[in-house]
Amino acid sequence: MNILIVDDTKFNIMTAKEVIKISGIKCNIITAASGEEAIEIMNTQNIDIILLDIVMPKLSGIETLDIIRRNNKNVIILMFTSLTDKKYLEKSFEFGANDYINKPIEPIEFTSRLKSAIKMREYQNALMESYNNLKNTNAQLKESNAKLKTTQIELVNREKLSTIGRFSAGIAHEINTPLGYVTSNIYTIQSYAKTLKEYLDKYLTFTKENEDYFSNKKELKELANSSGKLEFILSDFEPVINETNEGLEKISSIIKKYH
Repeated sequence: MNILIVDDTKFNIMTAKEVIKISGIKCNIITAASGEEAIEIMNTQNIDIILLDIVMPKLSGIETLDIIRRNNKNVIILMFTSLTDKKYLEKSFEFGANDYINKPIEPIEFTSRLKSAIKMREYQNALMESYNNLKNTNAQLKESNAKLKTTQIELVNREKLSTIGRFSAGIAHEINTPLGYVTSNIYTIQSYAKTLKEYLDKYLTFTKENEDYFSNKKELKELANSSGKLEFILSDFEPVINETNEGLEKISSIIKKYH
């Protein structure tokens, strides 16, 4: 507990320190001989309680109180006063003083009011600690909630992917069976086309070599003309079937990849 005693009279400071020592109050005592010095100390050190004299040269205690309270709302401030005019005390409370101690110092009153100020400060510290703990807990809960939402999204996405995977595997299985039929039939058609072409070639060769044996020359000529179209069809049959086979092989490789 850091206590700052501000008084332009050394005797008052020494008396206050002595009373604190005799009372057994455990604290760190810091002193200032003016309001200006008190403000400098407040800017550089962590002070819990201030004992502030009202009447001081240059910067009065009330003016010092006003400046300190603007920047520090939590510090406990007790005003030192020997004034009988209550308007100064009233002004002090308006600027944020918590209590006052009469001068000259009376040990029992001084100790009682200081101990009350210390308890007030301890309550403040406990409340602030609770607030910070609650704030940290809230931050942790927010972080946990964010992680939970991320995990939920990941799980949903995984389930979607798993469902899509199972669905794809089912489709692949359903496609694979008829694909096998089509591939097998394409090879059969290719074999049939090859056989037909061989028979057509033999037939055309035979009719050409034995043209004199046919009585109807006109029909033979028409047949020869028609055979040219059939030859074109059969010759184009093979590349068409080859392209179809390539397409089927690509479909089969895709199914194997995702099955």
